[in-house]
Amino acid sequence: MTTSTEELVELISFFDAIRARLACDGLAEAGIPFTVEDLGVPSQGIDRMTGPPPVWLRVSVAKRDLKRSQELLRRTMHLFPEAEIDEVRSHPTSETGEDACVEVASGDAFADAEAVREVLRAANIASSMRELTDDDEPGWRAYAVDVQYDDADRAFRAIERWSEQSG
Repeated sequence: MTTSTEELVELISFFDAIRARLACDGLAEAGIPFTVEDLGVPSQGIDRMTGPPPVWLRVSVAKRDLKRSQELLRRTMHLFPEAEIDEVRSHPTSETGEDACVEVASGDAFADAEAVREVLRAANIASSMRELTDDDEPGWRAYAVDVQYDDADRAFRAIERWSEQSG
């Protein structure tokens, strides 16, 4: 655990307690202090589709340990790939050279879109989020998560596994 005077930063969130435990075991073995915050909300029925996931564990480390922690999890769990970027990389396939992206999830809750992005990060799939608006309906907002065309199948499988595990 970290001391209360250290500035904590989020290292990663897990939607699978087993993977969270593996990461925490690795951090502990490397002597890197960490905290785990349970953000999951037990739910049933329709709430499990609209609310936060039932298993959501946020692992935080001291700011000074962030890079070292990411490098450790990159080596041991294949997280935080070096080529990962927060935006979808260009994959021109059309005559106009436009990026070929695929929307893999959408919804009206920002937190849900972020949860999907965490699932994709854990699967080493780069993604981006778009805010959707409607000129005819002021105040309406939704969020879409996109991946590169080549990653779409893997992304759909990762989201499907997460959805099955979540409930």
